[in-house]
Amino acid sequence: STTTQDIDFYVVANEAAMAAPGAQEDLTENTTEQELKNFYFTELEDGEGLPMYSYQRITVDMATDAGNNPQNVTGHEGHTLLAQKVELELARPVGKLGVFAAKTAGESGVLKITGLTLHKEGLRLINYLMPQTDEVLKAVGSSDQSQTLSFVDNAVTKELAADITDEQRRNPANYTPVMAEPFYLFENPYGSSAWNTPGDVNGNVLEIDFEFDGVARTGMVYLPRIDRNHYYAVCCLMNNSGKITVEYSVADWDDAPAWDDM
Repeated sequence: STTTQDIDFYVVANEAAMAAPGAQEDLTENTTEQELKNFYFTELEDGEGLPMYSYQRITVDMATDAGNNPQNVTGHEGHTLLAQKVELELARPVGKLGVFAAKTAGESGVLKITGLTLHKEGLRLINYLMPQTDEVLKAVGSSDQSQTLSFVDNAVTKELAADITDEQRRNPANYTPVMAEPFYLFENPYGSSAWNTPGDVNGNVLEIDFEFDGVARTGMVYLPRIDRNHYYAVCCLMNNSGKITVEYSVADWDDAPAWDDM
């Protein structure tokens, strides 16, 4: 009876990547809108890609039909196709972490990363598929186990000079990647305003073990809040005296430089 209708479109891709054993039912054609908004997962399944979602309210022209009606696609025989096409952009409900390292220019010692660990206090128990308010996210509990990340057991070869620009210092391309594969962080509204300053106790803390010429050292990186569909590149400059300086960049996932991307 009207020429236009406002329609809410929900899209979920790679739903098999989301697992919550024993916690809730899988998504089906009978899932309600409220159940979809509340849907969460506790882990990501290997080999299933990454979950993606989209929600958009679009005004649809109901009065203009496509030129190839009626339809004969199986299941839609006799239906009328509208002329308007709808485009929906997918996003990821998690953040991505990358870690990179370099040594000071002229440093002759051999630098190696020997361990990467995310402290349990910052790791969230669940991640929602659809966006939530900070109030909802702050009610999510912390993990009871820290997370060991896979790292590359090779010497760090990149060097940084003292006179480079801040932009160069924040660019992961100027560092050696030290993670064997990216790690996908659940959303966390807690974090720190500076890499070397502890923030809320529920924020993410990255512990980095490294060595110069076999001498073991450890550094701590206090991460900012973790937002969905953002890429967090942690760039570490290390020297033989044990000093570590960190630059981290936060970018929209799709705009960030690709590194083992998914």
